Amino acid sequence: MSYQAVIFDFDYTLADCTSGIVDCVNTAFNHMDIEEASVESIRKAVGMTLPNTYHFLTKDENKGKAVKFQEEFMIRADEVMAKSATFLPFAKEVVLKLKEDGIQLGIVTTKYRHRIISIFELMELPGFIQHVIGADNVEKEKPDPEGLIQMIKDMKLKKEEVLYIGDSLVDANTAQNAGVDFAAVTTGATLAEEFHSYHPIMIMEDLRPVISLVKM
Repeated sequence: MSYQAVIFDFDYTLADCTSGIVDCVNTAFNHMDIEEASVESIRKAVGMTLPNTYHFLTKDENKGKAVKFQEEFMIRADEVMAKSATFLPFAKEVVLKLKEDGIQLGIVTTKYRHRIISIFELMELPGFIQHVIGADNVEKEKPDPEGLIQMIKDMKLKKEEVLYIGDSLVDANTAQNAGVDFAAVTTGATLAEEFHSYHPIMIMEDLRPVISLVKM
């Protein structure tokens, strides 16, 4: 299958924002008098909605506290998130090559859209990825397929012309729910064998195989 577009998740797929995410989570917890979470547990929550991140890390189902956590997280994120981001190995080279080859590029993420725009500006690639849908652009976040389906419409493509790439089971679920081909990359906290039940077209250690994958 020859794909006309590649849509990426962001965190641990294209970039590493670990330091910023850990800072935001634990700053919020400090303000709420909650014990700080470990880096490893926070990594496992990346890709979840912020309320679900709260529930996952605290095992507390209180919706009011989850909303408070989201508010505190966002305040801190405005200060530290964009400047904490770094491209994962080979990610920049891959997206540059795909762009050069005429492949449409997009990002569907649980981060806010303006945060992604700021990150690419700091990475000296302003406007490089034309299509970005974040948590603030949808009514239902991943794994609901709303954002992915909307982006395919924006690109004026068919589902079978699009490949979605992500590092988590949230991403795998999103692609499955949208009826879109999925390729997994193990640069996050999810192990290769955990993806098998979703039947990805490929499980990669980094993004380099994507260049040949889109031309299959």
